[in-house]
Amino acid sequence: MVAITVSGKIGSGKSTLAKKLATSLNMEYFSVGRWFREKAEEAGVPIEEFIKNSVDNMHHQIDSHMKAIAKSKNVIIDARLAGWMVPDADLKIFLTAPSSVRAERIQRDKDNRPTEKKREGESWEDEVNRRENGEWHKYKKLYDIDLRDLNAYDLVLNTERISAEDLLEIIELIVKKTIKF
Repeated sequence: MVAITVSGKIGSGKSTLAKKLATSLNMEYFSVGRWFREKAEEAGVPIEEFIKNSVDNMHHQIDSHMKAIAKSKNVIIDARLAGWMVPDADLKIFLTAPSSVRAERIQRDKDNRPTEKKREGESWEDEVNRRENGEWHKYKKLYDIDLRDLNAYDLVLNTERISAEDLLEIIELIVKKTIKF
């Protein structure tokens, strides 16, 4: 079985890369973000509220699930902590970009139209930084993981100047050169 994790900062392109890579390599795609959104929908609460109030055992449940699917099928795992939670993955990728670039990316919907601000008076860059700061504290407390420590990853890329198509091409080449299916 082959497992590749794609982690990264908000708006870095991790979900876009993970989906495209799963398609191009004919692998299953698993998104922790989608899993949380489905759980929030089942609970009938907004995703932000669900994540804020999610209990530790729910995080440990998804962590166990990630580890299990990584051992059971060829899969691309898209998750903020995937590189940490699946330490024996065949390739662990981390994507980043400056916060201003990531803020520009997240303020547009799938059709590239501007979306409404979630908090009045807060810039998109402020929102990105606020969310990341909250995640840093949450994961430090829950797992004693410092999200700024990228030593868990095999490959760290700044996506600021790389298109989604070029990024996919680069990662496909690395996968083909380093992983035996």
